[in-house]
Amino acid sequence: MRADRVRDAILRLSTAGLPWDEFAEETLELIARAIPYEAATMAPFDPQTGLITGSVKRAIPSDSYARFAHFEYTAPDDHSFSRLALRERPVGVLVDDLGGDPNRAERYRDFYLPTLSLGHEVRVAARTRGTLWGGISLFRQTGTSGFSPGEVDFLAGLVDAIARGFRTGAAMSGGASAPVQSAVPTVLVIDAANTVVASTGDHRAWFAQLDPTGLRPLPISVVSALVRARQSGDASITVRTPGYGWVAVRAAVLRGEGATDSPQLAVTLDQAGPGASLPHVIAALDLTDRERQIVDLVLAGRSTTEIAGALFLSPYTVQDHLKSIFDKANVRSRRSLAAMLLG
Repeated sequence: MRADRVRDAILRLSTAGLPWDEFAEETLELIARAIPYEAATMAPFDPQTGLITGSVKRAIPSDSYARFAHFEYTAPDDHSFSRLALRERPVGVLVDDLGGDPNRAERYRDFYLPTLSLGHEVRVAARTRGTLWGGISLFRQTGTSGFSPGEVDFLAGLVDAIARGFRTGAAMSGGASAPVQSAVPTVLVIDAANTVVASTGDHRAWFAQLDPTGLRPLPISVVSALVRARQSGDASITVRTPGYGWVAVRAAVLRGEGATDSPQLAVTLDQAGPGASLPHVIAALDLTDRERQIVDLVLAGRSTTEIAGALFLSPYTVQDHLKSIFDKANVRSRRSLAAMLLG
């Protein structure tokens, strides 16, 4: 398939409202028709914390995320997603970003080369208005040619579409209208090897919600929280699940006498309260500053006339903004908008 046809197909896919994992699977399939690769990963980022909440992998072990998390959060380099996202063009080739010496990157030196035989990597940090929504890594094996400037240009042209697909898929789709099951909060104790050593109940149902694939020892959102908590003492992340709705994952280092260099961590899994999804969905809608102001006033119960007075606008202008907001949210009334935003 020609590159322009691949680009058009990904653009259409980004507006289809697919769950993020379906969007990632289909996007990687399409990219392979324009840019050959031997391995790949594609992952959504939480817009509030910058933590990865899931992953789709090609030819990479499904249980390797703990190592990827360590390299991204604990040992970042100039090719890390968080740093790529700050660039004017958030796409980079590993060897170029590290001054011609990829061995400067711990992940290349200690993982890519000896474990996976991967010698080349190109990354895309898919961000919108400074918010990182997703990332793609494409790999080629050692002994093969690296990624060309033309291939990098092609990927740069996909940044907005990939960000859009993750933005809508991670925060707005995935069974938003399905009934939410009630679940009992669970506390886990996890050791330095990321093994569950104790829990207040059967955590398997929670893990099945957080990682429906069942391919990983720990769900990616839990691992992300653990790695961040080992750095800062505590961490929290809110993610959508198919049956439990929005779930809060909180990790904290256990303190006490006899503390060691490798302390255990407590992880709490609980259903998030009403409105927990609001920051995610607001960010996903990609509202303008004025539209955000109007949404705040709508949620406060203000009428069109009251909103117009508060913002020094005409009622007709407020109605125009509301129409734009409804279109972005795919709703037709204030009541439907409030229901979607407040979960």
